[in-house]
Amino acid sequence: MAEISILEAGTSFSVPAGEALKRGDLLYYSQTNSDYRKADNDAAAESGIFPFAEFIALSSAAADGDTVIVTKSAVLLDTDDNSFATTVGSTLYLGDTAGTRSRTGG
Repeated sequence: MAEISILEAGTSFSVPAGEALKRGDLLYYSQTNSDYRKADNDAAAESGIFPFAEFIALSSAAADGDTVIVTKSAVLLDTDDNSFATTVGSTLYLGDTAGTRSRTGG
């Protein structure tokens, strides 16, 4: 399985990871833990927090406490996921699986 390629990215900076993350994951800020974690449309709605992703991971983090490089905007290429191949330029939404994207809103 190939990792997501970042073809273009906005301004980037480092933030603390609250779990293992991979390039392309959609992230939110955990006020409870003061770190960034995979955003999840279902879990956020169930906890009463408005579900949104604040950043896109540009690098990977092996574990909680590592640093991850993030950005607010990026052009991604995922050669393992053909579900978006015919919808170039379309809007993507936060997926129901932590860190993922979806073609339909939750």
